[in-house]
Amino acid sequence: MATRATTRSKRTAQAAEITRGLTAPDIERLLTSILGNASDPPPIRLARNLGDNFFIDTWVSILLGTVGRKSDSFTVVDWSEHQGDLTNYEPYIYSSIPAVTALSLGAKFTSSDHKNIPLTRDQIALAICSRRLPTLPDEDGFLWGVSHPVAHIQPSTSPASPSTSPIKIRSMLHDSPASSNTVCEFDPLFSLSDLFSGGKHHIPSAEEQRLFKQRMSTFIRDLEFGSIPPEQLSNADELDEERIQPLLDFLLEAHENSCLFGLRGRGTTSLDQRPILPGVRFVRLQKYLGANSALIDRASGIPPLREYLRNTLKGESSAIIEGSVSDFGLGIVEFIRSSVIGQWHEKQSASHILDLAFRGRVTTRRGDPAAGKGIYKALQAVRGVGGFVSLRSDKFWLYRDFSISKEEEIHRTEMSDMLPDEALSTVAGTHWLFLYSQSLTRQR
Repeated sequence: MATRATTRSKRTAQAAEITRGLTAPDIERLLTSILGNASDPPPIRLARNLGDNFFIDTWVSILLGTVGRKSDSFTVVDWSEHQGDLTNYEPYIYSSIPAVTALSLGAKFTSSDHKNIPLTRDQIALAICSRRLPTLPDEDGFLWGVSHPVAHIQPSTSPASPSTSPIKIRSMLHDSPASSNTVCEFDPLFSLSDLFSGGKHHIPSAEEQRLFKQRMSTFIRDLEFGSIPPEQLSNADELDEERIQPLLDFLLEAHENSCLFGLRGRGTTSLDQRPILPGVRFVRLQKYLGANSALIDRASGIPPLREYLRNTLKGESSAIIEGSVSDFGLGIVEFIRSSVIGQWHEKQSASHILDLAFRGRVTTRRGDPAAGKGIYKALQAVRGVGGFVSLRSDKFWLYRDFSISKEEEIHRTEMSDMLPDEALSTVAGTHWLFLYSQSLTRQR
């Protein structure tokens, strides 16, 4: 009997499969199963096409990033047989958030027929951050290439001395601008994308903030107007900057927090003296397009999101715009506990520490009167448009539906458990998502 039980355990350990059609809660349960195995993690078979359920790319990345942080060695198995030349993998690897996450956290990639795919963390970072794109000049002289296909991949020059070539744009995944745009930042080589800095600015300069919002505005324009039939477009079409400002504010605050804290390891010294954790962060905008009933179905297994969509979607069809920022660092709670101010919070619960962060009442940066306000500002930005926000960090998956906030709650930042009946595993990093909808019925 014991032998059969052991055999079943081994068989389960070898069958960690991420298939098309899984939901974010499915991925949570799979992660709990993998982490519950006392031995090294099993090989993880990763489907190339994960489907179109909400949050799925991010949640698979959370699983892979968490396994990578907790294990010295893990293997990801491509669902396909070996494809020969390494360049045959570029269209997939360089467009997949989960694959990039796994490789950046040190995964070994193999094919389904047990052959090695010789890709490394540095290769991925150099390839994505050295990609050359056909470009167009924008109003400040920065050459823009979001809406054009990748021309070729070329080795990078020194990250500290960006190339003066007028066509070099770093850090973009090979996404489709009509459906998603993703910027990758790799620590420690490419911790700030040239897209957000012009190759010369340092967080948190006012110029960097302006550039960040400008790039995000361009992405949003691609997504929003990409959902409209060409015959309905005219030269009069303009992006409603006032309406999208809360999304820009949210992404900016989440990104700045991620850049400042997501790349640092444990240490009770000052922030800039804490060790850097090799890894990756993503800033992503994605569009979900379809009939309202189908969009609600894509939120399967996430009751609060389904309710939000039921209450806010108008007409017969809509486009949902999702903005997200993910890093795979220590996470909010562990970063605070392991910081110079950790002694003041060692007896506090993780939920209490998060509540302090939500209200802007805790910071690891002394002497800065504006410090600690980033998360509070991000949440207030979502409140400004009645949006839906999700946070996965530590052992928490929290949400806030600002579409139903009462007047007396206007400045409150409390968040609720997304899956209150499930015990979740502790994950690596901090993962913010913000959704809002646009009707596809256009008024002329």
